[in-house]
Amino acid sequence: MEEKLSEGDFINVGTVHTFQGSERQIILFSSVYGSKESCFFIDNRKSLINAAVSRAKDYFFLFGAIDCLKDSQGSANELLKSYISENSL
Repeated sequence: MEEKLSEGDFINVGTVHTFQGSERQIILFSSVYGSKESCFFIDNRKSLINAAVSRAKDYFFLFGAIDCLKDSQGSANELLKSYISENSL
């Protein structure tokens, strides 16, 4: 992404771990990397979601498959589903 943009100085691309200890005005977080069978990825890494959200000063944008959130209960997916239903546009 950074290479595709001509003025990439204002954009930092990396993993949640790359930004450990720092914050950004806007965080774009993609949880998509496979099919619905891969939804366990988020649930197995609750601290990853917490870290990603806590890096955002002003805006946090989540890109993902809504199907992964529909049937979840008592998990990181459930927390995201609840937050999205209360705060999405």
